[in-house]
Amino acid sequence: MLSSALLAAILVVAVAFDLKERRIPNLLIIVGLLTALFFQGLHASWGGLLFSLQGFLDGLALLFLPFLWGGIGAGDVKLLAVVGAFQGPTQVFYTFLYMALWGGLIACLLLLWHRNLLSTLRRWGNGFRLGGVSFSAAARAGEKQIFFPYALAIALGALTQAVLVWWGI
Repeated sequence: MLSSALLAAILVVAVAFDLKERRIPNLLIIVGLLTALFFQGLHASWGGLLFSLQGFLDGLALLFLPFLWGGIGAGDVKLLAVVGAFQGPTQVFYTFLYMALWGGLIACLLLLWHRNLLSTLRRWGNGFRLGGVSFSAAARAGEKQIFFPYALAIALGALTQAVLVWWGI
């Protein structure tokens, strides 16, 4: 229970930094990882440490390709890895799925708010029809870029997973 509260606190701080400074500090990531390792090790000894490390590595792996493609920042990748260190390999995968759903919803809301949803959908439709979508074409075409604080989607995904586990779903 205490480890869940600490994860929630880390996520709140990460979201606040992402919203204000558009970054997630490495110090927060390090503190989060060490905290997860400590609590998992305390709870289940060496097995807990291995569980935590596997969750960390799985969290890194889940967002590694989107990071390489330029679709997400390194801080977001490391934040999901910290979530994995707390939750373990199976739960971080479900968090990843819920995070993707929340991220899609937030992206659509941001595009609606900035009145870019239709032009984005048209551009994607043309890209699919022509055989490829360029995600950075908006910046080159003069459309204003919209900042997306993805730590919020990660936090909402982790919260959704925690609630569903608590409800026994």
